[in-house]
Amino acid sequence: EQLVELFSSDTAEAMLAGVKEGAAIELLGRRVLAGRDQPTEIRYDIFEVSAPVRSSASGRERLKRYFYDSATALLTSTHYIDEAFSPRVAVEISFSDWKQQNGSAYPYRIDRKENGHSVFSLTLSSIVALPRQDSTTFAQSPLRGSQEE
Repeated sequence: EQLVELFSSDTAEAMLAGVKEGAAIELLGRRVLAGRDQPTEIRYDIFEVSAPVRSSASGRERLKRYFYDSATALLTSTHYIDEAFSPRVAVEISFSDWKQQNGSAYPYRIDRKENGHSVFSLTLSSIVALPRQDSTTFAQSPLRGSQEE
């Protein structure tokens, strides 16, 4: 279930899909300086999203914080409290080692921590990505008909 949630709602694409489907979103801060214990001065754009838990049929909602590196606009981590367990579990998903493939960026390392303890790490050795599509291809759907009527 953790892996299903990771790929269904912890990624940047899933966050945007949730917002498109009506999830509540709030910008908490732009260019927020990382904690003093960080080795470099990384700044983050932080978004908070409340959306249904996609990996569960319970219908419950979950509040998540998405941290984007302000300089690269790449997702660095997703944080939330999983209340499905007793006691509740603080979850942090980290995305790192980003690489470009056919015009898109992909994290080659994904780590999950629960209550500050490492639960799993996923390290990719390669990604096969199709070439980026021209967005104008999707501008006019043949199902919607002509806009010139």
